[in-house]
Amino acid sequence: MKKNGFFKQAGVLISRYLKIFFNDKQNLILTIAIPVLTIIVVTLVASGDMFCNSVDNYENEGYPLLSWELVEYEASVEDEDEDSEEKDDKDSEDEDEDDKDSDDNKDDKDSDDDKDDKDSDDDKDDKDSDDDDDDENFKVWDGVIPQQPQLVPLDEEGEEYYVNSPGDLQFIAYAKGEWLEKTYYLNCNIDMDGNTIMPIGTKNDPFKGKFEGNGHIIRNFVLETGEDYVGLFGKVKGKDAEIRNIGIEDADIKDEGKSKAVGFVAGCLESGIIESCYSKDSTIDTKSDNVGGIVGVVEGKEETVVRNCYSRAEITVDGKNVGGIAGLVSEGSIKYTYFAGSLVAEGKEKNSESFGAVAGFIENEESFKNTIKCVYDKDLIKDFSAVGNKEDGKRYLEDNDIVGWETDHLKENSSLIRSLEKNVEEDEVNGNFKNDGELANFSGTQTGLFMLVCVAIFVGICNSVQEICKERNILKREYMTNLRLSSYIISKLVVQGMVCAVQMLVVMLIFFLSVKGKAYPSSGVLIGSAMIEMYITMFLVTFAADAIALLISSIVKNSSTANTFIPIVLIVQIVFSGVLFDLGDAMEAVAAIMISKWGIGALAATCHLNEARMSMMLENPEMALQMGDEMTRIKDLFVSTPGNLVMIWGVLLAFVFVCSIMSGILLTRVKKDKR
Repeated sequence: MKKNGFFKQAGVLISRYLKIFFNDKQNLILTIAIPVLTIIVVTLVASGDMFCNSVDNYENEGYPLLSWELVEYEASVEDEDEDSEEKDDKDSEDEDEDDKDSDDNKDDKDSDDDKDDKDSDDDKDDKDSDDDDDDENFKVWDGVIPQQPQLVPLDEEGEEYYVNSPGDLQFIAYAKGEWLEKTYYLNCNIDMDGNTIMPIGTKNDPFKGKFEGNGHIIRNFVLETGEDYVGLFGKVKGKDAEIRNIGIEDADIKDEGKSKAVGFVAGCLESGIIESCYSKDSTIDTKSDNVGGIVGVVEGKEETVVRNCYSRAEITVDGKNVGGIAGLVSEGSIKYTYFAGSLVAEGKEKNSESFGAVAGFIENEESFKNTIKCVYDKDLIKDFSAVGNKEDGKRYLEDNDIVGWETDHLKENSSLIRSLEKNVEEDEVNGNFKNDGELANFSGTQTGLFMLVCVAIFVGICNSVQEICKERNILKREYMTNLRLSSYIISKLVVQGMVCAVQMLVVMLIFFLSVKGKAYPSSGVLIGSAMIEMYITMFLVTFAADAIALLISSIVKNSSTANTFIPIVLIVQIVFSGVLFDLGDAMEAVAAIMISKWGIGALAATCHLNEARMSMMLENPEMALQMGDEMTRIKDLFVSTPGNLVMIWGVLLAFVFVCSIMSGILLTRVKKDKR
C-alpha cells in the first residue's frame, strides 16, 4: 500500500473491497440469502400477531379515539359477528323446525294455526332477545334511587366498590358524605333513559374519591343548571380525586337557572385529575358562565390536570369563559386534548372574547405554560381561537401546540396530540389517542419487534465477524508498508454500511408485505412515514451489530474462532433485551450496553408500544399481577417522542463509533502477530 493521504487510501480500499465483494458470487448469495431466510421465519412466526386488523373508526367519524374506545369497539365488532352467526344458526334451526311441523301435520288448517302460533311465539322470542341484547349493552335506569346501598364492596374496609347499575350511580349522588370519598369501578354501560340526574358532589360536599369508568359509557341524561356546579360530577376536589375512562353521550344540559360552572364530566375540578374521558352527541344551551365540554372550571393549588380527553359536543352559551374542553382555567393545566364540536356565542358580542376552542379563559401564566398539546378542528371552529384571552397568552400558544388543525390533519395525526416533547419526566400516561393506523395488539407486536431486532443483530454479526481475521496476513503486510489503520477501518465500515442498507431494505420489504392489511402506525414519530423510521432503526441496529462483529474480528486470529462468537453474542443480546423478563436493577446497567435494548426501544417508539401496553392493561388488569409491575408498566425508553427516537438513534451510532475506535486500537498489535 502506497503512502497516501487518509481519504485516498480509504477510497482505494473501498474500491478494492467492493470489487472483491461483487466477484465473490458465493459470498454475494449468502449476503442476501441470510437476511431473506431469517425474515421469512420471523414473518411466518410473528407477523400474524403483530399490530391489528384494520379498524374503520366510523363510530367517531374518523376522529382519534381513546385507547379504551378502540378496544371496546373491536370487541363489539367481534360480538356482533358472533351474534350474527348465532342468529343465522337459530334462523336455520327455526326453518328446519317449521318444515318438520309442516310435514308432520296432515290437517292444513291445524297446520296453519300451529304455524301462526309458532310465528307469534318466535316474534315474541326475537323481541325478548333484542331486549336482552340492549340490557346487556346498556343498563336502563328505572328512575328508582335505592334507599340502601346496592354497591358491591371489594375490600373488608368498605373503601372500594363496584357500580353495577344506574341506581347505584344516583345513590352516590344522593347519599353524599363518606360515600363521596370512596373508590368506585363502573362495571356496565348506563342509560339514564332521558331522566334528570343529580350531580355527584356539590359545592359544600365535593367528590373526593376515585371513579374508574373502565371504558364504559353513561348516556341519555339531563342536567339542569341552577346548582352551583353542574356536571355528571358537580364538584371534584382533593389531591387524590380522580375521574378516569368515562364516555358521555346523548347528554343535555338545560338552562333552568344560573350556575357557577358547567361541564359534562365535572362542573368544577379542584386539585384532582380528569383523564381519558370524552363527551359527544351532547348539547349545552345555557346562560351560565364558565362552561366547558369536559369541565367548567379548573382550579386548585395542588396538582390539577385535565388530560387525554376530547369533546365533540354542541355548546351554545350566552355567558363568558366558554371552551370546548374547559371554560375557566384558574389554576392547573390541560394536556393532550382535542375539541371537534360546535361553539356558539349568543347574546352580547363582547362575551365572545372569552370563548376558546380549548379554553375560554386562562387566568395565570403558569397554567398557560403547563397547558400543552391541545388542538381543535379549525374547519369547524372558525370564529374563535384556541384560548379566549389570546392576546395575554399569545407567546405561549404556538410553542405549546395549543393550535387549530384542519379536519383531515386532526383525523390522521392523533400521535402528534399525545407526543410528549415537554416534561417527559412527569408521571403521566403517554397518549391515549388512537386512530385507524395504530396497533392494538401489545404482546404480539412486542414479540414481533423483538424478533425483528434479533434478525438485524444476527445479520450484522454474520456480515463481518470474519471480515478482518480472514485477511490478517494481508493486513499485517500492508500495515508494515504504510497502511493507515483509520483508512482501513473506515473502508470496512463504508462497504459494510452499504451492505447493511441493502440487506435491511430487502428485509423490511418482505416484512411490510407480510403485514399488508394490518393497521400499523400511519405516521412516524419524527418522519412522516413509520416505514421509513423502522427501516432507519433496523439499518442502525444491523450496522451497530456489524461494528461489534468487526471488533470481534480484530481480536481473534482465525475464522473458526470468530464463528463461535455468533451464538454467544446473539444469546447475550436476547437475554439482556429487557422484554423477555424483569432484569432487575443490577442487570439494567448491563442491558444499557446492549444494542437489542436500544433497537427495541426505537421500534417501540415508532409503533407506540406504550399505548398498546396501556390498552392491554385496560382490557386485562390482572396482567400486572401475573407479570409484575416492571413488565407491565409504561417504559420511558418506549416513549413516542421525536427527542426520544433521536436519542436512541444517537446511541446506536455511538456503538458504531466506539467499536470502530476500539478495533483500530486493537489492530495496532497486528505487526506483533506471530502467525
